[in-house]
Amino acid sequence: MTGGGVACFYPKWFEEGVSVVTHARGRGFTATKLGCAGDILHPIVVHENTEFLRRPCGNECPTLWHHVQSTPLLLSLDWSSDNSVKTIFADADVEWRLNSLCMNTACPYNVSVKGANQEFAVIEADVAHVSAQIACRMPTFNHIFQGIFYGATCTQAHVVPVPVRDGVDGPATLDNLDVNYWVKQHSLDVYTTARRRLRRSFDRLPHSSGELDGLYTLFFERPAAATPKNQLVRKMVRQIGCTDVILGSVLVIKEAHGGLKDMTHDDIVRTNLLINSVYFALSLGPK
Repeated sequence: MTGGGVACFYPKWFEEGVSVVTHARGRGFTATKLGCAGDILHPIVVHENTEFLRRPCGNECPTLWHHVQSTPLLLSLDWSSDNSVKTIFADADVEWRLNSLCMNTACPYNVSVKGANQEFAVIEADVAHVSAQIACRMPTFNHIFQGIFYGATCTQAHVVPVPVRDGVDGPATLDNLDVNYWVKQHSLDVYTTARRRLRRSFDRLPHSSGELDGLYTLFFERPAAATPKNQLVRKMVRQIGCTDVILGSVLVIKEAHGGLKDMTHDDIVRTNLLINSVYFALSLGPK
């Protein structure tokens, strides 16, 4: 709520007087008391999980990621344009989920099914394993694109499968790719995150007149204390005199003619050139 408006997620549940316990289950009340909400005339019933639906969760599954602008799950009302809550959401680059686990036995994303689907930090020996894991994952991904992966401990670039996130019904975009299989942008216990902070897109080579045959996007890992230096990229850029290094792996995705495109081994030469150009440009800029 702001001084000029109010917004809530899951408006259908709100209208029905229903709420579901999130990952912060030990910090709130259950039954019919939810903060001051228990004092209103129509108490909110708080459920431990989505089992009460007695059907698959669909887009309401607590494990699915949503952007704060997600229209089906957002109801907002402004009463003053000076402090509009809609403007805040329009400018925010935040996505969220209620939980990392779903306990609804009717849901295809419930914990007993997805418990066998683990995401791994990837070294070169794991590339084939994780690729097979994505291909055989249950429930199956609706769509999988091919990207170029520069693993932090790899000796060469690899063409790898990059799935579209669960729950995405419309056309796939950069925003809804599940890149976390290859670049660790968040851990499993993260429930809100910035969507576009860890990526950069290029339609031409930096500091060059050369144009690319599409929009190339580099996805980076969120640096942590244990994140290794990318030895593959370091070796590549050292050949052009750059000493800067990047932490963690890099994933490259291609977009052209308004949609995501599968990449092949033929694209590796172009992505190598792009990465070299990016780091050469960084070496010319301010430190």
